[in-house]
Amino acid sequence: MRTWLASNAAEVVAEAARPLREEGDLDPIVERAGQARVVLIGEASHGTHDFYKMRAELTRRLIEEHGFRVVGLEADWPDTLRVHRYVTGRVTEPDAETTLGDFRRFPAWMWRNTVMVQFVRWLRAWNAEHGAGRPAAGRTKRQADTPAGRM
Repeated sequence: MRTWLASNAAEVVAEAARPLREEGDLDPIVERAGQARVVLIGEASHGTHDFYKMRAELTRRLIEEHGFRVVGLEADWPDTLRVHRYVTGRVTEPDAETTLGDFRRFPAWMWRNTVMVQFVRWLRAWNAEHGAGRPAAGRTKRQADTPAGRM
């Protein structure tokens, strides 16, 4: 199996891959992912606007259409906690830009970008309308040396 996969990987990917040019192209992915309990969204490279846009749209649709309740971020604990509190209405940050302002360390550009600002605004509004319960929360080992990180 290992040898076959190594020899045929490019062909298998080429047969399965589909271009994502517009939001409707996400329909089959949303339907398939909507059947799962957990969906992990990765990327081939950091820092591309198109990926961030598709990731936000896919996440939004999984929440709206399939009732997903948690958005986990690969980010430092204190920064993510601030976003969690903002989108669940538990903090009085003036806006999404300020809420994302603490993302200064790697990978800052993954979260401090215009697409994330729009997504965080949308998620806060969604929670306000439908009841908080779809938090954005996460933790990585990068902050494990802080009191919050040891929790």
